[in-house]
Amino acid sequence: MLKRHESFNSIYDIFEIKIIVDTIGDCYLALGVIHNLYQPIPGKFKDYIAVPKNNGYQSLHSTMMGPKGRPLQIHIRTKEMEEIAEQGIVSHWLKQQQGINFNKAKHQTSNWLNNILDIQSSTFSASDFLDNIKKDLSPRNIYVFTPRGKILHLPQNATPVDFAYAIHTDIGDHCHRAKVNQRYVPLNYKLQNGDIVDILTTPDQEPDSEWLNFVTSGRAISKIKQYLKEQKFDVDVTNGIQLLNKGLQIAGYSDSFDNSSLKNAIEENYPRVEYADLMQKLGAGDIPVLRVVQTLLKLTSNQPLSLTLSNCSIPILQDEVCCPLPGETILARLTRRGKLELHRERCNKNKLIGLDNLTPVTIINDNETKFLAKVMIVIDNLPGTFSKLSIIIAERKINMEEIFQERTEDHAHVVARLTITTHALSEIDDLLNNLSEHDFVIKAVRT
Repeated sequence: MLKRHESFNSIYDIFEIKIIVDTIGDCYLALGVIHNLYQPIPGKFKDYIAVPKNNGYQSLHSTMMGPKGRPLQIHIRTKEMEEIAEQGIVSHWLKQQQGINFNKAKHQTSNWLNNILDIQSSTFSASDFLDNIKKDLSPRNIYVFTPRGKILHLPQNATPVDFAYAIHTDIGDHCHRAKVNQRYVPLNYKLQNGDIVDILTTPDQEPDSEWLNFVTSGRAISKIKQYLKEQKFDVDVTNGIQLLNKGLQIAGYSDSFDNSSLKNAIEENYPRVEYADLMQKLGAGDIPVLRVVQTLLKLTSNQPLSLTLSNCSIPILQDEVCCPLPGETILARLTRRGKLELHRERCNKNKLIGLDNLTPVTIINDNETKFLAKVMIVIDNLPGTFSKLSIIIAERKINMEEIFQERTEDHAHVVARLTITTHALSEIDDLLNNLSEHDFVIKAVRT
């Protein structure tokens, strides 16, 4: 009632009569006789014999004004149609396999069951399978035609892409343009009952993720997702191989493994995982690349991996909050986009990333790459003290990137928070130790 926007006042008693006859011709003869006796209600006639439902159901449905003005609904079908209606498509299919001859609905039912099996084979999870099947079980189907007159059953709001996949997966995958009733329409055009649909294909066309925004049939959805997943698998495998090679390179072992020896090492260390599957997981970010490098180099998970920056041709992402530095144990990961991300052991982001995704490393800064460091220095609030501080820092050829100052509540001191550049933790330690020796410096620490 909610779907049809009907009120309780619109509900009335309907007498339902089922008429079983011998042949299809008798169905139409019986319908003619009954229509001569009682007035048919306009819009209440359905011919499911000429156009069977997806599940093979066939019958004539008609509603008329019966005796005393009460609606009378009749279902007219043959004995074979009745058996399908009562026992269901699975029973019908099993008998079909045993050689029992049914009418033309047999082909319709077989196609529908095969479509369900096809959706199942191309769906990757039970929930997706159920969602896709529900779409095809909708009673509100439309009937469209191929240019040769074949009838196809599609869900309401189906598009030419749904139609293309209903014909064949290859037609759907390479669907480029569509004609409906001799006129070009966009691929997201909503088909109507009785439309004649013609699909134009090209080998260059591939399934587009945007199609998932408008297709409605379970078959189309499952086939598009299957294609995209398989395509992504290949992309992830390629990315995984590249990332592993980058990880070995910055660890200084790129020359130790060619393609053959790398595969052998992986099979030795990961005997239960296929090479392509492991590469796919690396490329998708499901397995930390540096953890695999650790394993290949026979290191335990707690042994830091030594990374030499002169071997590093990839971007380095030093966390801008914790600012890890060469000379201390750093937690690192190689991102899916091929960037080396660095964090300190006490970084708050580690919990978000997950410690299992981070690998302990030591950075060998042999090419003097500049890193950011944050320090807090408390000095006397006297004229010239900040100038003295700046001179001490400049003498060590350390650049100040950012300066933030605030006075304490008693105005006796100034708290200076500095972001500076350095090559290693040892430089920062030397600076802070030197500053602590000056009388105007109350406190000097790394933050």
